[in-house]
Amino acid sequence: MRITNAMMIGSFLSDANASLNRLSKYQSQVDSTKKNARISDDPQATITALKARNRLGNLEMYQGNISTANSYLSEAESAADGLNQILQSVYEQVISAQSGAKSEEQLKVMAEEVASLRDEVLAIGNASIGTSYIFGGYNLTGSRDGASKTAPFSVDAVTGDLIYNGINLSQLAWEETYDEKAGLMSDCGSSILDLASELGGALTDANSLSAAEKARNAASGLISGAQAAMHAAEKFGIDPGCAEYQGISDFLRDFSDLHSRLEQECSKRLAGDYVLESDPDIRRTADGGIDSEYYRENGISVMTEDEFDNCYSQERARLIVNGMAELLETQYDAMGDPIGSEMSRAIQALGEKVTVPDSVKARLDAESKKQTKLWIGASQTTALSFTGPDILGTGKGNLYHVLDQCAAMLSGAPDPGGLGGMITAIQKKQSELLNFQTKIGAMQTRMNLIGSRYDKSKINYTAIKSQAEDVDMADAITKLKNAQTVYNAALAAGAEIIQTSLLDFLK
Repeated sequence: MRITNAMMIGSFLSDANASLNRLSKYQSQVDSTKKNARISDDPQATITALKARNRLGNLEMYQGNISTANSYLSEAESAADGLNQILQSVYEQVISAQSGAKSEEQLKVMAEEVASLRDEVLAIGNASIGTSYIFGGYNLTGSRDGASKTAPFSVDAVTGDLIYNGINLSQLAWEETYDEKAGLMSDCGSSILDLASELGGALTDANSLSAAEKARNAASGLISGAQAAMHAAEKFGIDPGCAEYQGISDFLRDFSDLHSRLEQECSKRLAGDYVLESDPDIRRTADGGIDSEYYRENGISVMTEDEFDNCYSQERARLIVNGMAELLETQYDAMGDPIGSEMSRAIQALGEKVTVPDSVKARLDAESKKQTKLWIGASQTTALSFTGPDILGTGKGNLYHVLDQCAAMLSGAPDPGGLGGMITAIQKKQSELLNFQTKIGAMQTRMNLIGSRYDKSKINYTAIKSQAEDVDMADAITKLKNAQTVYNAALAAGAEIIQTSLLDFLK
């Protein structure tokens, strides 16, 4: 077979191009540090690298969300700590006020301090990070209607009620307070009815006085509950001039009169063994005078009618307590159907007006479940925001309401429940805040554990991605140098293979 010059040149050029392509491939690998320039170079490795890249992208997004969530959790924890400090300060003020060594002016100063701390609670409730409210639930930006910006918590300028995302929390608190005090009235009423029956039996004067004192204490509790219920109704927004309010007011007036009489009776001393000076059978001396020495030796008191009237009378106490029982006993209509006692009818009538609509309670229940969440995993989320009830609570245990009550009591407003009751309420709120902080701590621990796991996963997937697409630089450079040597050798050989043309000879 004859090999022509053209065949040799064609073969040379083909081999030279192949060497150049290899040189270009290795040069590209060294420049880009990647094994493959196209999917077709290694489809399996490309798929592996793309999956690793996708997973790394998700991990980076989740880690960013974890970092954001940790910022919100830290701010929420700080807010809870601030509220706890406020509660501690108010607790100390209430304990100090209960010592009884404070003047009226000092109590008013303390009330002003508690009121300022109460207002700080509102500011903490509206705590935010940037433009996002931490305790707004879904109201993260304060733009519920998409236009105006309204913080989650606000105070009605006219009534002073606490509003959360359009829901009046104060009315819920006063409704719960009214129900509680109405229950207290019923309990005290039941005790008085039992004591009325006891006083109707055969008792010694000492036992009768003891039962009367118990009835007096129960009556004091009932009056205190009635005053608190009326106060709650007023704060709820009920007009004191309405018939329902006047019903409980009239009952309280009648009952208070009987209580005053019973209190006066219980303050009297027991007569003990006695004899009246007017008694015709009284023992006398030879000169006609009363034998005081005899009665003194036998432990018998000699009293005038006025002195006897100033001693405790079992009969008077029984009549007074029976009068209370008449106001508390169930009454019946002409058909014999029970219509309740005067007290129960008054409580029920006013209670029907001191009622928050079920629709409002349903709204609050819905708001209590609204938390903005972030994805921190393929099937894992965490709270970005909390709700108002989470931090302040609801009903009569609402933190703002508790401090408002403390301020009112210290300033001289009606003190139906007493500051002692506020101590219990404050301690309960402190316990709730501690639970909230514990919950946040658990969430932060979870974030740290997940973040640590993602850091390890990131290292693993980075290694998988690198193994699939990154080139071994030492190997690539060696191959590049070899390819350069081969290409240069091909060019040198080619210079010998390609013969000079006729034109070269003509030169």
